[in-house]
Amino acid sequence: MGLDITAYSNIKRLDAYLNDAGEAVNNSNGEEVEEYYFHVWKNPSFPGRADELVDGAVYTYEDCTGHGVGYGGYYWWRNELAEMAGYPVGEYESGHGKEANHFGGVLNSDSGPFYELINFSDCEGFIGTAVATKLLADFKTFHDKAEEIGDRFFEQYKHWQSAMEMASNNGCISFH
Repeated sequence: MGLDITAYSNIKRLDAYLNDAGEAVNNSNGEEVEEYYFHVWKNPSFPGRADELVDGAVYTYEDCTGHGVGYGGYYWWRNELAEMAGYPVGEYESGHGKEANHFGGVLNSDSGPFYELINFSDCEGFIGTAVATKLLADFKTFHDKAEEIGDRFFEQYKHWQSAMEMASNNGCISFH
């Protein structure tokens, strides 16, 4: 199991809803939506990440891209990202007891580079255009430093930067 993300660009809210079968249906005529679409669920544990989106709404989009990573790999990558961004080691309570690492340093702060991504769900929710634009600026600022680290870290970094580029174009990122 792992985390999959899909980045969307040029999104537009549809006048539609999800029926009992989970399919998008137009409010005006009751027919199924023919465009590609996604349904928004804003994670209440992380307010402010997708303020432009309407919770429960159905959206269409112009373009999308996605990638996936295992939960362990994503946790490792976020910790490395936090270290590269200069967060101190911090202690926090995990599902396995107390831990101390750079990821914990992010959890013990309230802002900074990549904060909105590192301190976000590893399984579900949305990041909207404004947050993706801020995160894209962080990715551009730290790109050379990430490239120096190289290997698997930089490969993931490039995937995430590409997702932020797409989502910053009137879009969003779905974590699923």
